[in-house]
Amino acid sequence: MKGVKNFIPDPALILLWTFLVLFGVACSGSDSFQRGKDKPSSYSSIFLKGEGVLEFKLVDESLSDDRLRDLVSEVRNKNHILEGSYDAKTVSEINQALGSQIPAGTEIAYELHFDPIDSKKIDKALPLLLVKKAVLTGDSLQSAKVGIKNSMPYVFLQFNPQGAEDFKVVTGQNISKRLAILVDGTVYVVPKIESTVPDGKAQLRFGVGEYQRQFDEADDLVRILRRRYHLEPEKKSWLDRLFH
Repeated sequence: MKGVKNFIPDPALILLWTFLVLFGVACSGSDSFQRGKDKPSSYSSIFLKGEGVLEFKLVDESLSDDRLRDLVSEVRNKNHILEGSYDAKTVSEINQALGSQIPAGTEIAYELHFDPIDSKKIDKALPLLLVKKAVLTGDSLQSAKVGIKNSMPYVFLQFNPQGAEDFKVVTGQNISKRLAILVDGTVYVVPKIESTVPDGKAQLRFGVGEYQRQFDEADDLVRILRRRYHLEPEKKSWLDRLFH
């Protein structure tokens, strides 16, 4: 073929090709970002065990964090509720036992922090007092995808037009308050609302630990949200289609 016989590839192109083959391609909008290898056998997702119910709930600040922890500890001891257990059944028992000790229309949920070395181990669990009624749910989602920001993996959420308007109102009316983001009843992120969010976008980053672990968790959450809320996968770029 004319021009091929004498073709000498640019060394930089060879280096780029080698990098892409070995490590995969991280392209915005792809369904997954992998390094060209499967997840290790020791990997156990914190999300795939559940149903992927996504909720946004305001934090009720009427009780101090110390007072709330004392109340929950007293209730656990009095009702023989196992310490170190934070599943849905246990949390429901705690809320029933608390009864009128917390304001009407509120509930307890736990913010879980996982050990950066042993990702299956809960390093810390903090009780939060939340307004029971969610201000937004996954039913308002339009899309969910994994992306990279400041060299770290994030989950990027886009609400549909009505959800975006609701999110704008909620953030505008609750500046300086905390907004808990729950998956299957567990709090994973509790950002403070700094300003009105007008574009219906939210971004989540989970926990600590090695990059690949955080990336896998973000990827799993996106997959389960897409499945539960029937979200369309993001269109892949030609590079992503080529290498995945």
